[in-house]
Amino acid sequence: GPEGPSLSKFCLDDSQIFIWSPKQGKSVLCINDHDSAIIDFKWSNQDQNQGNASQSGVGFIISLSKDQTVKIFNIAKTQAECVFTLRHDCQIISLGLSPDNQLLAVGGQNS
Repeated sequence: GPEGPSLSKFCLDDSQIFIWSPKQGKSVLCINDHDSAIIDFKWSNQDQNQGNASQSGVGFIISLSKDQTVKIFNIAKTQAECVFTLRHDCQIISLGLSPDNQLLAVGGQNS
């Protein structure tokens, strides 16, 4: 998985998130678990196993996709592991984490 300072990017027309290492000059991790384009994501260095911030910058990524799912990925290992999927009946257009990373808010359309 990513170690040390990393950058991340996603493409609105793609279902992937890439984690880049400026030090290595290449992508070190690709998250490709959605069926449709990524709308947004949040990165937390909160270590799910330790309950505190990781100094190495790894922890978890929460992604939001046009496939109407929010997924939580543990990125502290050598590969991204989806640990939770939230499915919604309607389109979700935004997400946010509380400052302590204990709560997740999602916003969208209800019908």
